[in-house]
Amino acid sequence: YRPRWIAFMGMYVGVYGFNNPNLENDRQDYDSKVYVCPTAPQRADERNSSYGYNYQFLGNARMRDGKYFRFPVKQSWVTAASSTVVAADCIGTAANYPVEERTAYENDGKSLSGLSNHGWTLDPPSLNINSDRGTGDVASPRTAVDPRHNTRSNAVFTDGHVETKTPEDFGYARDKFGVYLDSGSNVYFSGKGVNLPSPNKP
Repeated sequence: YRPRWIAFMGMYVGVYGFNNPNLENDRQDYDSKVYVCPTAPQRADERNSSYGYNYQFLGNARMRDGKYFRFPVKQSWVTAASSTVVAADCIGTAANYPVEERTAYENDGKSLSGLSNHGWTLDPPSLNINSDRGTGDVASPRTAVDPRHNTRSNAVFTDGHVETKTPEDFGYARDKFGVYLDSGSNVYFSGKGVNLPSPNKP
């Protein structure tokens, strides 16, 4: 059992995510409304939640060669606190699907095209086709910020300030269908283990 970031955060801020934490279940719905976006109240499952955190840079608990990679991250390692995102509104793995192909939120998170599927992890804009991403599984789509607040996303930075920006202001690139693109690339990761030409490429 590896509690998600919000479950850990509760003990530091005195607002707990669960009334009765279940140590054998990492798929509980948050009881505290503090951890659920009012704009997307149905996205309450701790794996498929409203908010994702900067998993790649601030505490990746996936193992490489039998060791955790940058986990936990020390505060002194963050050299640009005012520009490093801690957490933000997250669309989950639906980021890799055209807007018209994204499906409704599902609590069980089985559909990669579902809004906020694996939304607890927020992938940064600068991924390439070989980067760790999304669920961490082979051929997983990436995750990204969710512009669900009048085309903007809210984010908190490591120095404590909060900003509301468009995905492009955060550094993400999207094609004309809304698919989030990999950095410096005109291809998108299809979620099926194949990199395809971006749909907006002539």
